[in-house]
Amino acid sequence: MRMEIDPADERAFGKLSRRLQDGFERWAAARSLPVDPFVVGLVLDYKGRYADGHLGCWIPANLRDMLCEWFPRKATMEDETIEQTVPTVAAFIDYLASSGLLTDVSAPPDELKAALKKLVPTFRANMSDPARFGPAKSIATAMMAHGVDITDSDAVERFIGDFNAGELGKPEQLLPVLESLASAPLPPVRLAPEEELRAAAASAPLVARLGRFVAWLGEGRRLTQAGNLTVADGKELLGVLGVADVADARVQERLALVRSAADLAEIGLVMSLAKRAGLARVRKGRLVRTRRGRSLAVQPLDVWERVLEALADLGPLGVDWAGGWRPFWVEFLDSGTRDLLVALYQADEPVPLDDLAASAWEDVERVFDLGEDPRQLELWRNGVVRDVERSVRRLEELGAVQRIAPAELPGVPGGPYGRAAASDRGPETAAGEGTRVALTPLGTWAVNRRLREGGTDAPVVGELAGAGVDTLIRRCADYDPDAATEETRAWVAARGSPRAAAEIAEFARGADDPGDRLLAFKALDVVGRDAADVVRSLRDVPRLRPLAAVWLVEHGLEERSSLDPRDVGTLMVDTAATALDASSPDELVEMLRQFGPVEEQAAFFGELWRVDNPRTAEVLGMLGRLHPDKGAARAARRAAYKLESAARARRGRQQR
Repeated sequence: MRMEIDPADERAFGKLSRRLQDGFERWAAARSLPVDPFVVGLVLDYKGRYADGHLGCWIPANLRDMLCEWFPRKATMEDETIEQTVPTVAAFIDYLASSGLLTDVSAPPDELKAALKKLVPTFRANMSDPARFGPAKSIATAMMAHGVDITDSDAVERFIGDFNAGELGKPEQLLPVLESLASAPLPPVRLAPEEELRAAAASAPLVARLGRFVAWLGEGRRLTQAGNLTVADGKELLGVLGVADVADARVQERLALVRSAADLAEIGLVMSLAKRAGLARVRKGRLVRTRRGRSLAVQPLDVWERVLEALADLGPLGVDWAGGWRPFWVEFLDSGTRDLLVALYQADEPVPLDDLAASAWEDVERVFDLGEDPRQLELWRNGVVRDVERSVRRLEELGAVQRIAPAELPGVPGGPYGRAAASDRGPETAAGEGTRVALTPLGTWAVNRRLREGGTDAPVVGELAGAGVDTLIRRCADYDPDAATEETRAWVAARGSPRAAAEIAEFARGADDPGDRLLAFKALDVVGRDAADVVRSLRDVPRLRPLAAVWLVEHGLEERSSLDPRDVGTLMVDTAATALDASSPDELVEMLRQFGPVEEQAAFFGELWRVDNPRTAEVLGMLGRLHPDKGAARAARRAAYKLESAARARRGRQQR
C-alpha cells in the first residue's frame, strides 16, 4: 500500500484514509482493543493534510506537534475522548507496524510509544487551555457551553449574531482574544520609529478617506429618518472620497437608480467607521464631527489605532454587507479578524493568501453543517475564498497588512535575492495566485501594543539591554538568529565588551544544560575577539573545553590542527541533542552541515560511539534513520552498533 500522498490531492487522501481507518478498526476489533475511530480520523487528517503527507512515517517530533499543538488548536473533544486519544494513537502505531505500513525511516514503535507516554500530561493540559484553541474550536466550544447544537446551522448563525452584537458578554468570555491567542513564545519584533508610524498612519488610504469625509461634514450633514445621508449628499460624497468618477456617464447612469444612500457601500463603510472610531456622531438629526475627528491631522497614530479597532469590531466584511442579506459565513469570518492579525504577527515569514483562505474554509466546514452537495460546497468555498481576500484588502487599505506578490518575495526569481523559491506547494488557488500576506510596520506596532496592554509577553528587540545575562541568553533562545544577534549586540554595548564577556563566561561555567552552554558561546560570538582571553580560560572547564576550542579556531585565534577529535565529537553530540529537542529531525540534519561535507560528517559519525554522553545513542539512532546521505547514515548505524556492543561488554565485566 502506498502510504505517501500529495496533501493537495483530496481524492487520493480520502481514499487512503478510509482504507486505513477500516483496516485499523478491523485489526482493533480482532484484538478487543477499546479504540476511538474519531481520533484515528484526526491523526490521519493531521499527517495527510497538515504535515508531510507520509501517513506511514512517524517520529516523536510528529507526535509532539500533533498532540500538544495541532489537537488543542483544532480538535473539539469530550473528556472521555481526550482520555482515549493517546491509547488509540498507540494502538494505531502498533497496527501500522504489524501490518508492515510503518516506513523504515520511522522511529521504532517502542520509541514512539515511550514518547507518547511522556506527552500525556502536556496533551491533557493543552486540550483544556483556551489560549491554545484556534478560532473555529473557540467558537464551537463557546457554542456548546451555551447549549448550542453545532450541527444546527440556524442555531449557529443566531449565536454568532448575538455574539457580534455583544449580547453574550465580553469577547474575552467566549474567544481567546488577541492577547491570549499565542500558544508559543511570541517572536521578538522590531518597531519602527514613531515618526515613521505617524507618517504611515496619515497616508493609509482608508484614513485619508476618513479625513476627507470628516472635513466634508463641516458643521454637520442632515440625516434621513432611517439614519442615512441624503441621496444627494451620498452622491456628492462619492466624488469627495475618490471612490467613483461621478463625471463618468456610466457612473451617472447607475447613480440615477440609487434611491437611498444606504445603497452606496463605500459611503456606509466610511460612515460606520467614522462613528465607531469616534470621529463623528449623530446630534439632533445631523451627523457632525467630534473633537477627535477634528484632530485627525495632528494625531494620526491615535486615530489610526481607533479605526483599526473599529474595523475589527464591525468586521471587514460586515461593513460591506450592512443592512441586507449576507452569506452565513460573513459574521464568522469577521469574528476572526483579530485572530488573523495575531497569526500574521506570530508568523516568521509572509503567509500565503491561499493558506489563509484554505484555513478559513476548513474552519467554516467544522463550525457549520454544510451537507454533502459537491456543487453547493464548491460554490460556498469559492465565496469564502473571495471574502478572505476582501478582508485582507480592507486591512491593506488601512495600512495594517500588505500583500506581497511572488516577484517581491526573497528567494523568488526577480525578487530581492534572485534565487529559486524552496517550495513544493501545489498549484495556487484563485485566492492569491502565489500572493503572500504580512503585517506592515504599522500593523506590527498595533498588535504588539495590544498584546502588551493585555499582559502578554510580546518582546521587542533591544529591550533586554539592561537585563541580566541569564535572562538575555534564555530569552534569545526563542529568537531568530538575526534578532538574537541584534539583541545581544545592544546588551554588549550597554556594558562594554570586557564586562559582557566576563558575565557570559560566568553564566557558561554554571550552565548544566548543553543548550544553554551553546547559547553562551553564540553570545561570545557577538563580543568577538575581545572575548579571546576569557574563552581561553574556559578551556580549563572540561564540559566547556570543546566549545572553547572550536570558538578559538572559528575566530582565527588557533589553528584547526589544534582541535582534539574527541572535543569535536562531544560538541557534535551536544549540538545535535539540543537541536533535536528544539526542532525537527530535518532541521537537525540541516544543522549538521556546519560540521563539513557529508564525507567529513560520516567520518565524525564513525567515531561518535566513543563520546561519553547520555544522549549519544539517541543522536546516532536518529542520524542512522534520517540522514539523507546513505554513507553518513550507514556510518551512524555502525557507530550505534559499536556503542551498544561496548555497553554490553561493560555490563558483562560488571556482572563478573
